[in-house]
Amino acid sequence: MNRKYRALLCLLLTAALSANLLVAADASSADSLQQDIDNLQKTQEELREKMDSMQNEQTSLEDQLNSTEQKVSQLQQQKQEIEKNIQELDAQLGQAVQELTDLSGQEEAKQQEIQATNEQLAKAQQTERIQYENMKLRIRYMYEQGSANYLTVLLTSADASDLLSRAEYISSIYRYDRKMLDQYEKAKEAVETQQGVLAKEYQDLEQLRASAEEKKASVEQLVARKNQELQQSVQTLSATENLAQQYQEQIDYRESVIRQLEQAAQDASAQQNEAIASLAALNNANAALQAQAEEAAARAILEKMAEEEQAKLGSYDMIVDPNSLFVWPCPSSTRITSNYGYRVHPIYGDYRLHNGIDIGAETGSAIIAAYKGTVIGAGYNTSMGNYVMIDHGQGLVTIYMHASYLCVSEGEEVETGQLIALVGSTGAATGPHLHFTTRVNGNYVSPWNYVSK
Repeated sequence: MNRKYRALLCLLLTAALSANLLVAADASSADSLQQDIDNLQKTQEELREKMDSMQNEQTSLEDQLNSTEQKVSQLQQQKQEIEKNIQELDAQLGQAVQELTDLSGQEEAKQQEIQATNEQLAKAQQTERIQYENMKLRIRYMYEQGSANYLTVLLTSADASDLLSRAEYISSIYRYDRKMLDQYEKAKEAVETQQGVLAKEYQDLEQLRASAEEKKASVEQLVARKNQELQQSVQTLSATENLAQQYQEQIDYRESVIRQLEQAAQDASAQQNEAIASLAALNNANAALQAQAEEAAARAILEKMAEEEQAKLGSYDMIVDPNSLFVWPCPSSTRITSNYGYRVHPIYGDYRLHNGIDIGAETGSAIIAAYKGTVIGAGYNTSMGNYVMIDHGQGLVTIYMHASYLCVSEGEEVETGQLIALVGSTGAATGPHLHFTTRVNGNYVSPWNYVSK
């Protein structure tokens, strides 16, 4: 490790130490902010765990609520079916009551018919008895009087015609009695037959009434049972709806808690972001302060190195090209690491024109103006790094790239051999070197046209 590099490293370490000393006063603030950030992070994790737990409980409650709501739907359907069955049974019960009412009317009418028939039968029987008694009286009378009376009736006839009339009269009496007796017997038989028919019909009505009573009792039992089932269904439905309401209330409560936890987590996150931003701002400020200290220290070293190089310039043998009067731009080295011309670029990997010559040298080595002129550019470029551009007149410009430190600024007049920069490896460079180029009227030309070793 060369002396200049060791000096630069020592200065950088010194600058870092200085920066640490400068930010030490803010360490407690940074620690406090970091502690706040850690606490807020822990709070967010705890809130997330609570939210996860609440979410799991919420999912379980929602599943239970869905199951309960399905059960409520089933119970409502069951209740509707029971109510429909009760309506159908009520209709059947009304029909049975109507049948009983109709049968009661038919029984009453049939009872009246039976009563009328019984009265007719009693009247016929009474008439039959009277006729029978009268006939018995006539027969007994004729039997007791014997045939003499008949003879007397016949013999006392005035003439044959009267005789025949009296005989016919007696026969008519017998025929009349016989006829009337037959008629009354037939009427009695007809009434008795009608009485039997009515009794049978009444018995049938009684059986129908008993069947209707049984049917009515059966329907009433079904109605009572269905009403009991309906009552139980209503109670179960009410209890299930209350349970669903409780689940919903618990879900609503947990949703409220989850929203509160989410808000608390957002608040904690916002506070954490504020603390992180404050810490980042503090770190950036410390980093900027440290960078400024390091830059100041590095600049001090580079300025010191520039002073040393400036003092050493008198000891270098200036190589002057007799044709152009240009001097070699890097007095400490003539080692060419890459010549002017086409090549594969060591960084970008493509085949392109290398528009200058690369002179390998130690970091901090002197870079001098190859010829007098005006500095028309001094700054930094991502490709060229720190660079200096000098206009020598008549369209001729020289460029010095990848410097670690610039000793001149834009607009400054420089003399041939004047220290303008120090060798470095800034920009697109693979190591410390000077990339020296020449341009004429804006076009790159070979530097060997103006300088020589």
